[in-house]
Amino acid sequence: THEKNLLGTAKTLICNKEFFRNKVGILIHADNFYEGDLSDFLIAHLSKPKKCLLTMLTFTTDIPKSCGVVEIDSDGIVTKFYEKVKNPPTNLANGAIYAFNNDFLDYINQLPGTISDFSKDIIPSLVGKIHSYHTDSVYLDIGNYDAYAKANNIAKDFQKIDFD
Repeated sequence: THEKNLLGTAKTLICNKEFFRNKVGILIHADNFYEGDLSDFLIAHLSKPKKCLLTMLTFTTDIPKSCGVVEIDSDGIVTKFYEKVKNPPTNLANGAIYAFNNDFLDYINQLPGTISDFSKDIIPSLVGKIHSYHTDSVYLDIGNYDAYAKANNIAKDFQKIDFD
């Protein structure tokens, strides 16, 4: 869809939620580079704990204050979420790649107030109901030129791989 005026990461999903009805939906923020394959992520989502409404891809970051970070329990369920805080207590970062089903779509229908940003308006309300899937694949925030250039170099190397 085209948005003449940007709605925000959450509002865009809400306005298009029926597109995802009766499917596994994936929400991916476009300002990141992920070298991994999403197959294992989707398999993890399909086997998530029943109480979880969402699966979040997580990665280890060297710069946790520039990311939303999470704490998880022994079952991989997010127990705390911190969105870009000055002194983050962990370096386990939210990768801004999410998988969901109808139960999540029903949940967002019930949220009160104005909802625009996924990380600020939805994630905090889901603590305890988010399953994390951790990746060791290359994951970069490409919101600055140096990181974007690094991602381009990695992608060029990746494109040289012969899959036949």
